[in-house]
Amino acid sequence: MIEFTLNKSRELIPKTWRKLLSGEKISASIVCPNGHYGVLIDHDIGSDGTVSPSVVCPEEGCKFHDYVKLLGWKA
Repeated sequence: MIEFTLNKSRELIPKTWRKLLSGEKISASIVCPNGHYGVLIDHDIGSDGTVSPSVVCPEEGCKFHDYVKLLGWKA
């Protein structure tokens, strides 16, 4: 499992996340370890920040695929 830290800047920093509001659903956006942006709209985020199912980077050719935990997550 890879831990992602909260990103408080606007920069795309690898292995970070930001809170995302999509309609009424609270979710998150992430930057994979290779620097690609993605969203977790189709994932569940537990109260401890554990994301399920595993996360696959949406960038074509990126091989990132792992289980993720969002450190500091508060739903």
